[in-house]
Amino acid sequence: MIGESGNETMTTTTAAKTILVVDDDEFIRSMLRDFLEDAGFSVITEPDGFSACRHALNDPSSIDLLVCDILMPKINGPETYQALRRLKPDLRAIFISGYPNGYEMARKDSIKADFFPKPLNLGQFIVKIQELLGVRGDARTGVTLSD
Repeated sequence: MIGESGNETMTTTTAAKTILVVDDDEFIRSMLRDFLEDAGFSVITEPDGFSACRHALNDPSSIDLLVCDILMPKINGPETYQALRRLKPDLRAIFISGYPNGYEMARKDSIKADFFPKPLNLGQFIVKIQELLGVRGDARTGVTLSD
């Protein structure tokens, strides 16, 4: 779409996008849910990869982005992402981790996903989400979220 100024603009709104947040830490899930809902996204939270996969079986097309901790009980983050991509091959993901080697773990098995260390820089985090989902919005800065 071309705006009045002649620049190309994105027409997708955040409300049309659903983010699946998977983290075994209830505090992190809750804070991310509140933050992402305040930014206008629909949010589904699950405590582990198994629950996330079970939820996705019902309607995989409803999930636009996965935000997932790397180390979790039952199924870890990369395994969760691989299972969800069998249901929705074009699913994008952002891995999060408080562990120093989290980035290397996210790259395991040639998985292509973005990575953010905890504590999260929420300004950079929301900009990456908007980029991956093709939406625009105000970026928040200076706020961090830790384990």
